[in-house]
Amino acid sequence: MASQVGAIPLSPDIAHLLTRAEQNTNDPSLASDIRRVLQPSPEKQQQEEESIPEDVARKIQVLHRIGREGALLSDIEDHEGLVSSATSDKEIVDECVRRLRKSGDGGEADLDKKVCSGVSFVPVPPGSGDFLAWSKDGQSRGGAEWVVPKCPRDKANKDRILFIHGGAYEYYAPNDKYYRPQTARLAKSTGLPVLAIDYRLAPEHKFPSALRDVLCALDYIWKNGPPIPSRRLQLTKAKKIEPTPASNVIMVGDSAGGGLAIAACVALISHSDGMTLNSDTMLPYGVLPSPHPPLPSALVGISPYLDVSESLATYQTRCFDSKTLTGDPVFSDGPVPQNKAKETPSYSFLHPGANPQHACVSPLFAPAAVLKKLPPMHLSVGDAEQMLGETCEFAARALEAGVESLQCRIYQRMWHCFPFYSEACGQGNEGTLVEAKACHTSMTAYILNRLAPPEASVDVELNQDVYATAFILGNNATPGMYSFLPWKTPAMRMVWMYMVFIALSQIFALCSLVIINPTTVTSTTRFVNCNAPVEEDVILLERMAAERGYIEDETTQTCTEPIRCSVNTVLLSHAAQVLCLSLDPAFTADYEGKPAQFRQLEDEKFFYENILEGPPSLICLQIVCCIWVTTQLYFTECKQVATMFETRDFNRWLLPLKGEELIENDWVMCIPLLQFILACAVLGVSCSVTCGADNAFDVVLNSLAFTFIAEIPAMFNDTVLNFYTSTAIDGLDPEEYGTEPIYYLVGTYDDYNAYDDPDTKWVNSWYIREDWQLAGLLTDFSFRHAPGTYRRFWQPRVWMLKAIFFTMPIASPLLCFWIFD
Repeated sequence: MASQVGAIPLSPDIAHLLTRAEQNTNDPSLASDIRRVLQPSPEKQQQEEESIPEDVARKIQVLHRIGREGALLSDIEDHEGLVSSATSDKEIVDECVRRLRKSGDGGEADLDKKVCSGVSFVPVPPGSGDFLAWSKDGQSRGGAEWVVPKCPRDKANKDRILFIHGGAYEYYAPNDKYYRPQTARLAKSTGLPVLAIDYRLAPEHKFPSALRDVLCALDYIWKNGPPIPSRRLQLTKAKKIEPTPASNVIMVGDSAGGGLAIAACVALISHSDGMTLNSDTMLPYGVLPSPHPPLPSALVGISPYLDVSESLATYQTRCFDSKTLTGDPVFSDGPVPQNKAKETPSYSFLHPGANPQHACVSPLFAPAAVLKKLPPMHLSVGDAEQMLGETCEFAARALEAGVESLQCRIYQRMWHCFPFYSEACGQGNEGTLVEAKACHTSMTAYILNRLAPPEASVDVELNQDVYATAFILGNNATPGMYSFLPWKTPAMRMVWMYMVFIALSQIFALCSLVIINPTTVTSTTRFVNCNAPVEEDVILLERMAAERGYIEDETTQTCTEPIRCSVNTVLLSHAAQVLCLSLDPAFTADYEGKPAQFRQLEDEKFFYENILEGPPSLICLQIVCCIWVTTQLYFTECKQVATMFETRDFNRWLLPLKGEELIENDWVMCIPLLQFILACAVLGVSCSVTCGADNAFDVVLNSLAFTFIAEIPAMFNDTVLNFYTSTAIDGLDPEEYGTEPIYYLVGTYDDYNAYDDPDTKWVNSWYIREDWQLAGLLTDFSFRHAPGTYRRFWQPRVWMLKAIFFTMPIASPLLCFWIFD
């Protein structure tokens, strides 16, 4: 009966209705659905006349097979573009299924527990806007919670996310231990503020209470952004600010929350001008805010609950099988016997007698004219879950109706709301369950693709030296590509070798000039008779003995000829006498009628003893040369460090915009700090030695020599850079990164690095073209941004480094002068 009526071929809609009539003659909505199919609206007639692209028609056919027949993916040959290729190890998935079955709590115990860092939670109390206060189980509820990323996409926060939690309309809250990990991850990965609402729950509050709260929240978020957090209160409270209209609002919901998000759009479209209301779409007066809020810019549904009547075949075909560990491990207790009729679901959130297939309760049954006007959608669902059918059937009907954009992704062997089990039910860290990670990446990229690329006009470029190359390599290192540690990635050994060698050689050169062999300004040779030294020799020997650490011993004779010493008015201490006798003999001469041995004493004056002791003209030259060195090091070293700080902030901001996970490898900031410390050391030693020189030639020559020491990292960089721009990264996953070689660095600009279309490919392309006024990388050493549009962490701290830097040329000479004067 379901396959043919006479010789007339049946449409899929009519065949489905006939099947429902055979299975359940008491279906309350059957008559209205038959009228909808047999008496289509003019809009649907026009849609049917329009040709559907071949690839879309193929997807619709596959989605119908899964939705209406409950077909297994193994029975469908052509499902390209619908089924994700991401797959975890079978052992990991099997263990997840066992744990989910063992807990028996609907998956609660195995949800992700870790709340990621990098976000702040700001409560919105009941009474703000149209958020109502209510209670459940004796606890006060209501309001909402802002989840604000510390590295937002833009400071104005005009792009926002409205998150609607699931829980069968009865359970959970946006700020509980189950949903905070999800909202925090969403805010951090997208760089967008997330408003998670605490809508009224059943059974105390029935339909349309929850729907009204969602609509009011949509109206609120279009008009109000997140408050500015107060650092003093550790980002838990906020300053009061004026309402800021949004540019884009993305609605995200899981399970019942996903159904509510789509139902809210169905309600807004159904009650808009020009739409015909009927009993399947009409809502009571006062449910919708007045005036109606705009539709969201896009919808993201995670295992959305779209058919509360549970009328589709996957509620039978996706029952759990304990032998093969397939099927729904969360909601299914096993297959339903064929001779047993399916139990009617209980509707704790509906009033008695209410229609469970009302379009604002079960969006699966929304008219084609409404489906066509829905915002762009991204739907994710697991192949093992019983709700798979309604997601696939809804997607098929929306595509048939001509919805603007819809992406549907099915993940093999995954259960209900599987993206919330990224830790693989406690087996590992975030990302252990590959399917969950892939789904997060897909959703994030979809959200960001719906937003306009950030405009920018300011170009920033790093000078290419070994420190900058090492910094970029460390900054770009991710677990999926390569590690910056040399024992994990052999290719990193070259940059480590050069960086360590240059740093140690600079340190050794400075230590040699200051400590090991300090620079000598003047040198005088004196000949000393250790048994009869003159007063000047005694003073010099005593000072040198103290400086060189000779030990005094009062019990030892202080001279070699006691008779001569007895008449000498100036005697040497033991330490000075030992020093004197250690000097090289120069000659023997007659002294007062007796032969006496004279020894050679070199009297050296070091630079730190001659600070600012020359004539005024020489001091002026010393100051001019110090200014030369300071200016040169500021523009080559200090500005370079400041640019590295700016690059780090830009990278932290850009990663979420590209849909990438932000890696908190802040240790890489040790590289610019090392470069800054060495630059300050070079500057301090240079000014001290220059101010201690006693002639103009040495003053100028010293200033030039120290600028050369600072330029060593740039001199060695060509070899390092050529290696990393021509060496491809090994071991990349071809499914994620493709088969084309990806090099460690892009050192020169090339149009080929960017996609052709900035409007649709910007998120997937790391590099931009010079004629695009968009934020992005031109090369790995240069980028384009708009400095005032995003929050920065490192760059505001540059002023402290500049203060230290400009103190060095004054403090170092003055310190030497004060100590050795």
